[in-house]
Amino acid sequence: GWSNVSFNMLLQLLRKLLPENSCLPSTFQDCKFIIKDLGFSYEKIHACPNDCILFRKECDNKDTCPKCHSSRSSKTAKLMTWHDEGWTKDGKLRHPTDSLSWKTFDSLHPNFTSDPRNVRLGLASDGFNAYKNIGNQHSVWLVVLMTYNLAPSIDVYLEPLIDELKELWENRFEAYDAYSKQLFQAYVALLWTVSDFPAYAMLSGWSTSGKLACPICNYHTCSKYLKNSKKMCYMGYRRFLNSKHRWRKYKKYFDGTQELGVTPMPLTGSDILEILGDRIFFFGNNQKRKREKGDPWRKKSIFFELPYWETDLHHHNLDVMHIEKNICENLVGTLLNIKGKSKDNLQAHLDLVEMGIREEIHPKDIGPNKVFLPPTRFTISSKEKEIFCGVLKGVKVPENYGSNISRCVQLEQHNIFRLKSHDFHILMQDLLKVAIGKVLSKEVAKVLMRLSPFFKIICSKFIIVEEFKLLDAKIALILCELERIFPPPFFVIMIHLSVHLAYEARIVGPLHYSWMYPIESKNLGCYNKCHLEASIVEVYLVEECLTFCSRYLKDDVLTKFNKLTRNLDGPIGDGVMISLEHIEWEQAHRYVLFNCELTKPYVKEHKEFLSSHGNQVSSRKWNKTKDQYLSFHKCFEDHVKNMVVSVKVKWLSKGPNTVARRFSAYVINGYKFVIEGFESKTQNFGVMVTSSTMKFKSEKDENPKVENVTYYGVLKEIFELDYFEHSKFVLFKCDWFQSKQDHFGLVLVNFGKLIYEKDPFVFATQVK
Repeated sequence: GWSNVSFNMLLQLLRKLLPENSCLPSTFQDCKFIIKDLGFSYEKIHACPNDCILFRKECDNKDTCPKCHSSRSSKTAKLMTWHDEGWTKDGKLRHPTDSLSWKTFDSLHPNFTSDPRNVRLGLASDGFNAYKNIGNQHSVWLVVLMTYNLAPSIDVYLEPLIDELKELWENRFEAYDAYSKQLFQAYVALLWTVSDFPAYAMLSGWSTSGKLACPICNYHTCSKYLKNSKKMCYMGYRRFLNSKHRWRKYKKYFDGTQELGVTPMPLTGSDILEILGDRIFFFGNNQKRKREKGDPWRKKSIFFELPYWETDLHHHNLDVMHIEKNICENLVGTLLNIKGKSKDNLQAHLDLVEMGIREEIHPKDIGPNKVFLPPTRFTISSKEKEIFCGVLKGVKVPENYGSNISRCVQLEQHNIFRLKSHDFHILMQDLLKVAIGKVLSKEVAKVLMRLSPFFKIICSKFIIVEEFKLLDAKIALILCELERIFPPPFFVIMIHLSVHLAYEARIVGPLHYSWMYPIESKNLGCYNKCHLEASIVEVYLVEECLTFCSRYLKDDVLTKFNKLTRNLDGPIGDGVMISLEHIEWEQAHRYVLFNCELTKPYVKEHKEFLSSHGNQVSSRKWNKTKDQYLSFHKCFEDHVKNMVVSVKVKWLSKGPNTVARRFSAYVINGYKFVIEGFESKTQNFGVMVTSSTMKFKSEKDENPKVENVTYYGVLKEIFELDYFEHSKFVLFKCDWFQSKQDHFGLVLVNFGKLIYEKDPFVFATQVK
């Protein structure tokens, strides 16, 4: 970091260059006073070294802890109402405002709901290593309030926050609406918390380990301790199937028992308070935490001090980011038999022996101290592992889509390492299904591939509400099929939690509003590693001050709010002027006329003309469509020549300039496209277009169907057509290839089979 002495020297140098009456502060300390005067400050609260209490309120003047006697000294205003006024309400879950939890909160607290500007918060928490050193065990815990891992005694440190939230709920505070330019009285409410699974336990009070690790299934969690693997497994997914499903009676392929249980229901706030009653929990590192055997409660969550928390429909979010990451890591580690990550080993097979199931893969003694493990349904050979890794090694993804996963693949060792959460996100949703389709049997591959669309839908920006019930049934069926394939140790708690994701999305809305990606990626500055927490606060205040001040600067002053984004729509570079060949000119002009909004009435009129004046030979729909495609641009020019039409239509009929501007790269809709040949570590020349197309079975087909057809191609050229300054169109010239779906439903593109060679152009705005 930048030392205070060096910064002071810079300030003193700048003061010498400025007039004597300049307002530039002379020291770093003076800069901090300016920040404080702007209202950016924080309150220091001492804590007991053993986490028993905070020295505040009645303990403010005490020198020792009363419990353990330890020494004490060891521009967005308008957006605040968008959820009420400007939000699309079409029956789809796009945002938490569409969720059942949000609507239930509104119905229970009409006084809060009366003003849409009242603030709704989510609380996220996570731990991180500020030293960025794996060998250093010091962990800093961050609690972030989002407008919309923790120590066991985190409730002690949350007390000031809870007090503020209670005050903001019970007593309105005066706020200024910069959009309507008026003062109003606002409330603030905390809707739920966002955290990874270990922090879930610290915030909720429910232990997320052991026999009752699932807080949704709560006391009805289906778990079993595996004596050989020495770990808990969580199976029993047949409970989530239809009550009459035939698999409920199957013993052999599951855990050896019939399933008569029902889908467990989560505990409500009232249920939790009734269970905990008047139980007293003590905080602090010196306190003995004795719990009754089988008691999952570590504490009563401090959030119940909030007057509305009991009636909230939903309290704590499961983090789909870590769930997806752990499931994918389990799958890859087990398929490749990666040491330390595989769930298929001798202990796993011995657990099957103890459970009396799947005799065909029980271990077999073949000699002194020698045991043979029969191959399972998911076992792949060394050659197949090489193919699996080869798919990932050769992958190139578009820029900003993901990291370079190929760097993390070791072909010879059949190993994949150092993947981040987002890498597993990409693997699970897009790449894994391609790799496993080449090495696993059709039956096993189909089951694993069904995980990809499930997570893709769950993580999508919006979803139709009715689809959630179908998702509930789908994930339950997928997990039951996984039970028939993988050994019990595979089913860790993260696998189990996926069965609740569809239900949770139905309650709180799209899960990308409640996952940990924004929190994990938050860059917390730290310049003094002797005092980590205080240093982070200081840096945060400086950033907040700069953000606040930058909102009042003129637009011609560069700030992070008016800085151009990296992928701003438009060409990259100035391009070069080239002369179009006649065939290119005609193909491009023809495409513009058939796809421009201004010419659609004329296209329709021309089609009707051909239908009424066609001869017997060209009476077939195939021939009429072909005739219109070839002749319209000439007929259109003759048709409007003597008509009174707009200037744009007149110049469209004449065709573009034969001199066009050619680019090698272009950004459209936030995506960067580069013509083939400019190879790099990313792949940005692949294009996809979905178009409404009239499909003919043959030339004699008189009943063609209009369908949405997806075309796949490679970007060859980028042209900007100029209709003599009256209109300009950016077109991509592509090679289009034949494609089909395989038996897994994956799209296979045949790069050796070109199609639509005479119609290579599309608008840049149409491609994906």
